[in-house]
Amino acid sequence: MSYKSLKNLSDDMETAALQASGLNSFHFLEGLSEVNRINSPSEPMCVVLLPNSVIPNINRAREEYEIESYILVSRAFFAKTPNITIVESQYDLAMELFTNWVSNLMKQRDGAYTVDRESFEIDRVRNIGSSEFMGVNVRFTLLAPSQLLFYNESVSTPTFTLTNTSNLYGFWRADQNVSVTSSILLWGTAVSDGTGNKTFTQSNANYIPNWSGNTIDLENETFASNVQGLMLFSDLDFPSANFSIYIKLTIPSNNTGDHNHLFKMRDPSNENGFVFGINSHGTNSDIDGIAFYKIDGDSDNVQDEIQTATKNTFTSSDLEPIDNAITIAVINDSSANKVTLIHGANYYQVTGALNVALQNVDMLIGHDRIDAWNFNFKAFKGSIHAIAIYKEAHSLSNAAAVTGNLNSL
Repeated sequence: MSYKSLKNLSDDMETAALQASGLNSFHFLEGLSEVNRINSPSEPMCVVLLPNSVIPNINRAREEYEIESYILVSRAFFAKTPNITIVESQYDLAMELFTNWVSNLMKQRDGAYTVDRESFEIDRVRNIGSSEFMGVNVRFTLLAPSQLLFYNESVSTPTFTLTNTSNLYGFWRADQNVSVTSSILLWGTAVSDGTGNKTFTQSNANYIPNWSGNTIDLENETFASNVQGLMLFSDLDFPSANFSIYIKLTIPSNNTGDHNHLFKMRDPSNENGFVFGINSHGTNSDIDGIAFYKIDGDSDNVQDEIQTATKNTFTSSDLEPIDNAITIAVINDSSANKVTLIHGANYYQVTGALNVALQNVDMLIGHDRIDAWNFNFKAFKGSIHAIAIYKEAHSLSNAAAVTGNLNSL
């Protein structure tokens, strides 16, 4: 279902509001003064003012809408000197309703919309309109496909189908749903699990990864304080501790880091997590290119304890360089207590899996944290073509099907 007009945006916002438990009405208005013209307003209500927009790069066909929204509740029942506890609860209710509404908006049109997470500005407001509504005014940037598409619709593109979508969290391909400005990168899913558009953004506000149109290039192979990377924030749950991560990538031969961390998953509630990386030593060919992983599953809430965890190596693997893009898979099977690495036609297995659930996972691609933890740290250097994340441990045959899909891109 494609986005085509401002009317589509209004309709999707209204649908999202009606799906948000607790919101009773939605209004798309030219100005806030029009609140007084609403006949028999049903509150709590969502009000969005007619937005302006910009298109930073027409070739990327993404439009940035400056959304000004209001979640309004009635304060007519308050006394002249209202109870501050009641006032606080009404503001909190309005904020909760806004969160529900914008979350539902991200689910519309198969994840066509994305939000600039650093754009939110929130005001608590009161005495709005003749009914003296109170609530929250939230301003944010919404990215949507633009109506201004300069292409020939009669030109067909090759069809791609991800054959295995069971227990899929998300599938991202770098030639789709990427928006880059001078201050932010957003990478939305091509296929998702239906719970919203899980969007990668840059992990470091000051260092935006490069986007070629087909790949996201992580080139700043330096200390982690100024590294390029990607982040998916608090959007993943692995209740059985099983997962399968697929990344289609290329890796140059001139990596010089001690251990290039390709990805890290972290449960912020207890600091449990999983790190996967690649040894890279230009002067030591014995370990150059050998993949490794680390786990922290003791739930002791010690930050960055995984840095000193045992490094488990796939001793026969060699992942550097990868000149022609290929998909690697990392599969954590807690039931079998093993971790599997698949690289092309080869697979490697090591005993010792993460065996505790991960909730509200923060995922980093390209490094394992923002600030450098020692002088040997080097970030991953290479190009990302596609990523697929599943909340199950795939068999070798299932993994072969997914890697085959991604390699065909």
